[in-house]
Amino acid sequence: MIEIFQIYGFIFMPEFSTEKIKVFVIKQGVFDNAYIVANKNSIEVEECTQELRNLGYATKTIYPSSIEDIRKELFDGFFQKKKAKSKIISEYQKYIDKVVKSYPANARNYHYVSAPFLLNGDEHTESLVIETIIEELDNYGPKLILLEAAAGFGKTSTAFEICNSLANDDAKPVVMLAELSRDRKAKIFRHILLEEIDRSFPSLSSNLVEEEIKHGNIVVVLDGFDELLRGSKEENEFEQSEAMLETIAKLLRGNAKVILTTRKTAILEGEGFYNWADSHRNHFQTIRISLLEPRIRDWLAGNRIYDLENAGISLPNISNPVLLSYLNFMSDESFGEAISKPESIHDRYFNAMLERETERQKLHMSPALQSGLLTRLAADMVSRNYTKDFRSEITRYLIESEIVLLEETRAKYSADERPEIEELAIKLSNHAFLDRISSDDRIGFINDFVLGSYVGKSILEFSGNEWVGEELFIEVSVEAFASKPKEVRLELWSKFGWVIDAISDQNRISFESRLLTEVLGSYKESTVNDILFEGVELFKRGQVQGATLCNCVFRDCVIHADNIYNCCFVDCSFYQCTIVNNQPVDFPSTFLGCEGESDEVISILTGTTKREESSEATNSVWKFIFEKFWPIGKESITFAHRPLAIFYGKNDRDITPEAVAVAIDELRKEGFLVSANKKSWIGINISRLGDIASVLGKTA
Repeated sequence: MIEIFQIYGFIFMPEFSTEKIKVFVIKQGVFDNAYIVANKNSIEVEECTQELRNLGYATKTIYPSSIEDIRKELFDGFFQKKKAKSKIISEYQKYIDKVVKSYPANARNYHYVSAPFLLNGDEHTESLVIETIIEELDNYGPKLILLEAAAGFGKTSTAFEICNSLANDDAKPVVMLAELSRDRKAKIFRHILLEEIDRSFPSLSSNLVEEEIKHGNIVVVLDGFDELLRGSKEENEFEQSEAMLETIAKLLRGNAKVILTTRKTAILEGEGFYNWADSHRNHFQTIRISLLEPRIRDWLAGNRIYDLENAGISLPNISNPVLLSYLNFMSDESFGEAISKPESIHDRYFNAMLERETERQKLHMSPALQSGLLTRLAADMVSRNYTKDFRSEITRYLIESEIVLLEETRAKYSADERPEIEELAIKLSNHAFLDRISSDDRIGFINDFVLGSYVGKSILEFSGNEWVGEELFIEVSVEAFASKPKEVRLELWSKFGWVIDAISDQNRISFESRLLTEVLGSYKESTVNDILFEGVELFKRGQVQGATLCNCVFRDCVIHADNIYNCCFVDCSFYQCTIVNNQPVDFPSTFLGCEGESDEVISILTGTTKREESSEATNSVWKFIFEKFWPIGKESITFAHRPLAIFYGKNDRDITPEAVAVAIDELRKEGFLVSANKKSWIGINISRLGDIASVLGKTA
């Protein structure tokens, strides 16, 4: 009991305490307060109360039945639980107002649409992601929940829905929501976290807040964790994120819950992250939830989907929440006009919003001029590597960089309505496509789709020798331009130039399939995880050698077998795919745990010639596999379960993915490896420890 009060800054007063009552005092500002803890009301309590009041203390008497009652009393009082929940509900309302503001005036009321998702690799198409996450939060124990999605696919909306659900239930914990963003000043993550704690609970110490996080009374939601990751070859930069993750890990004790929203990055897919998560498996559980592409049927009525298909529109290309909402909100007449020129849907949305802005703000600037200004702002973000900045800095940028346009715009106002330059700059900083994040006065583009659209325009207008930008900006532009006509998408891809060669093969393949509906590069010994290929032509140009594809889905794809050599497909699914092969497959691929309707794909790619038993699938390969569980220098098994993907990456022993696949199959049959509790993972059989040690030359 005394320890709990001390955490909240109270001092135990033995001179007022007896066996039946305990007294704790605290000074808050100019007020002296005292808590009297008693089993029941009595003369002794009344006398103590009067004595404390005579000394100037404001008193409160509580009769707790347990230690938890005391903690609840203190938490509800100090953290003002009802007020904190009301604040989250207010922030949620501001967010949905912002979302509705990002659509033309005829938009109906906001409602969240749940997309299909993967939970630790298992696909969920019917269950709802919010309910699934709330259920995980309700279960006792520390948990790190990674909520992943491509740019613009609903990470922030999902984060706000979680927060709102918790805030509307008095029995649920309080939420600390932090919208992270990339600014021009690199900060230590620990300092960022402390700033967010101080912002959320300004009158309380950070140590107290951290204590209640660990106790489970505060759920931490960090939206946009990827914004803090810089660099492109992410698989080589786990050390950069490890320090941030370790800061979070220190919170994950007791019943703490931390939710990170992030785009899918190689950092969080690589062996470094899995090793880190495994090293903490006795401290907390890591749960991975990946939001998949929106299902169009959840957004649009059946007749509109039918009309889109009849108009020859590629449905995967418009699978973006912003465009789907826009199409949903359209009148029947506007919808008919839009699909008559499907290549203009993207531009129609932006023109409608820019025209509305001239009326909403009485802005005497044409949509074309507004678009140009926003494009140049996006170019500045790329060149100086930020996505949000303080309003004062954005205003200064507009005054310094857009002074000619501002002066020309001022001249269009009548003399009695003409704003000053600074007033006009502030008006533009309040543009419908720009918005303030809730945590401070920083502003940026209202969502990733709008950011990506203007970044993409700035790339197309780039007139220098070679465009350079971070991978974050490549991804948002790829996602935004997926709905553009093919010639525009090809032009954007060509503008990336050499920069595209600097990113991971995983992301390059993802970007190619999304933007070009074709995977055309040449890849060697690449590892690709969790990509949905839908309506994509694979390897008609270029070739892929010795690559490993794990947990990928191929739907309605055209696969060119002639350019696929010695690859390994692990837990992949094939549906209604067509395979093109003009010659015998001399370098057959390996399939492990694959399924689907396209048996012809697997039959052709595995080849018709008899496969020689790999000479590598011997002791050395077994050793390589076992060392992923029992690393060199360790005295015992370090990892009980491992993701299959880490076995198939590049290694310094020249062991091919095919040899690994054959060996894993053998080790399963021999009982050395067992199924794990997650899809696309494998476990070590501890009962075979002696045999494993023998292979590794160790003592069990």
